[in-house]
Amino acid sequence: MSGSTSASTNIEYEEKKANKKIIKTISNIITEIVEENKFINFSNETLEIQKKLSFFSKIPASVTISKYVERIIKYTHIEESTFILALIYIDRICEFNDIILTDGNIHRILFSSIIMAIKINEDDYYSNNYYSKVGGISVKELNTLEYDYVRLIRYNLFVNQDIYEKYKIFISCYKNKM
Repeated sequence: MSGSTSASTNIEYEEKKANKKIIKTISNIITEIVEENKFINFSNETLEIQKKLSFFSKIPASVTISKYVERIIKYTHIEESTFILALIYIDRICEFNDIILTDGNIHRILFSSIIMAIKINEDDYYSNNYYSKVGGISVKELNTLEYDYVRLIRYNLFVNQDIYEKYKIFISCYKNKM
């Protein structure tokens, strides 16, 4: 019996290690996009539109994207596939609405994407009361973000296998470059 416990512990350790790598990779991808966007001269009109979205914060979060993701993982225990789905959702919401990922919106967009991905992909999930505490926002704000998110993503939360695999390969290639 102790042999099977040891094997199961090893598997869990390897899964956690792999999960950490994929999460670090996704955090790096998102951070890189936000950093690159700092050097692009967007029109004042584009920037004003961004500020009107519920995802925008006048004061950027003090926590790094990586630390924020670590916190979310610590309290939600989400699967790798859910993170990949969240990345797809981030791309969709940005593409559908010409959203620019910035220090002022990335934490709320990322958090909303992860929450939507959890609710679509995971068998078990917590209440918005719990998630609001994880994300450091009020329940009312989380509800507003969710409502705006599904509207802005055009209720398009289904991801076909081909798109999912494409993102998974992209993430894997990016991870190997690191």
